Amino acid sequence: MNQAPVKEAPVKDAPASESAGVRTRAEDLQLLEWLMEQFRPEEELQWQIDVDEVNSGWHDLEHVGRISELVHRLGDGDWLVIQTKHQGIGGRYAQTMSAGETYHVEVAVYREDGVHNFRMGYGEDSARRGNIPYTMPEEDQFLGIESTIDVLSAWARGGTFLPGYGAALHIY
Repeated sequence: MNQAPVKEAPVKDAPASESAGVRTRAEDLQLLEWLMEQFRPEEELQWQIDVDEVNSGWHDLEHVGRISELVHRLGDGDWLVIQTKHQGIGGRYAQTMSAGETYHVEVAVYREDGVHNFRMGYGEDSARRGNIPYTMPEEDQFLGIESTIDVLSAWARGGTFLPGYGAALHIY
């Protein structure tokens, strides 16, 4: 995984009138801005969400931290798609659908031989369950909300699959 160089946190000397450990609102906002910069995706990503059959249209994904909020907005049957702005060879996307308390998650990359689509699940056994389009995932191919956010966030950062998850491949 390529890592962008980590910038140093902004540090200011507190005026003598301020007690140690007390920051101003402006300093808190500066620190928050610095933290968000540390979680920017490696490449420009965009997202769209379908909630109650209303599509949001495409929006820039400013930082990976936004993924949690987007997933929390999903209700049963709603969709979230995140993709690179470039959709040619090397472009990639991730999508998740809410199934009430669990989520169906797929990540994919466009390759010369087709789209490599991975249906995510728990453990190696989920990879053996298969990935046939337009079929329901198996039980261990549905993720909880925290796992969904973890997988999508790792994907957005350009990372590899996280330990403990499996991925069933389908090429089309």
